[in-house]
Formats: sequence, C-alpha cells, structure tokens
Amino acid sequence: CGDYGWCSACTLDDRCGWSPGAAVCAATAGSELGDLTDVCEPTSGRERAGTWLALASLVFYVALYAVGLGNVPWLVQSEIFGQGLRSKAGSIATATNWVSNFVISVTYLTMTQHITASGTFWFYAGIMLLGLAFVYFMVPETKGLALEDIQRLFARGRFAHRAPPATPKVGSESAASIRHAAGSDAADEATDRLMDASRDGR
Repeated sequence: CGDYGWCSACTLDDRCGWSPGAAVCAATAGSELGDLTDVCEPTSGRERAGTWLALASLVFYVALYAVGLGNVPWLVQSEIFGQGLRSKAGSIATATNWVSNFVISVTYLTMTQHITASGTFWFYAGIMLLGLAFVYFMVPETKGLALEDIQRLFARGRFAHRAPPATPKVGSESAASIRHAAGSDAADEATDRLMDASRDGR
C-alpha cells in the first residue's frame, strides 16, 4: 500500500486505506493509523473545482454520446447487411458490441491500478484511432444506395469511403427492370456500368 502515492490510487485497492492526516496510504489490516478511509475528499479549492468540472464533463459526454455515436453501431449494421445474411450478421455484430462492453467493464479497474487512469484512457484513445482507420477504409458509404447496391460494393471490394457525388442514382427498380429485360449475366454487367456512370457524374 505504501507504493500508492495519492488517495485515488490507494482507495482502488481493497487492502488499503488513505490517511488524510498523515497523507499516506496504509494497509487496513493491523494499521496504527486511526483515520484510514476509502473516500478521497478534495483538500483545496482547485481540487473542488476540478471535481465539479470532471462531473460536468462526464454528464456532457454521456448526453452527447446518447444522441450521437451511441446510435451508430445499430444504424450501420441495419444498413450494410443484405437480406440473405442480415439476421446472422446482425446477431454477430450485436454480440460483438456487448462482449466489447463487458471486456472494458471487467478490465477497467485492473488497468487503472497498473497503468493509472490517464494511461487507461490513452490506451482507449489508441484503440479508437485504430477503429477510425478501420471505419474509413473498410465501411462503405451507404448514403443514397439500395441494399442491392451495397451488396454489390462488398462483392466487388470497391468501397466508397467518401460521400458520392450528388448525381442521380440508379434505384433498385431500375436495376430490376434491366435484369428482367436482359435475364442474364450481361444484365448485371449493364447495371454495374450504369451505376458507375451515375456515380461518376456521366
């Protein structure tokens, strides 16, 4: 316990308690210090202001997350999976989301003890950067595309990373009429060419 130099790290360990009078961390078992506590109280005006700032920042973050990024996984998985695999892929995506939440929840306190709270959040920030790169390079832009068009993007491995130009798109009805008229592989080729032309502005 003596290795913990500040109250917040000391109180995370169940075996230890913080002594406000001596400003040290000591083992709760057999300690001669009579003021050991597991609650860290701010001792200065600056610390009190920092506590309120931290609380306000947390509330602000949760509010924005709830109306912003928190909805993104559910929106993405409802748009990029085609009819043939939507149920299985959606189940896997949902399970992955909740398993990730579980892993973060059960490892957070352990990580703060070993690499401090700031180190833990820097680690999370690194993971977020990797996630940002994955989204940019691997998640297609789905704006203005039908499910059939999105399936074709995955089949060809050509993802539109940025928003497509504002040009008339070939809808699923147009694609269906072309296939019905031709009734062969040439129909799919013609549909692909027509879609590419519309996206390129030709």
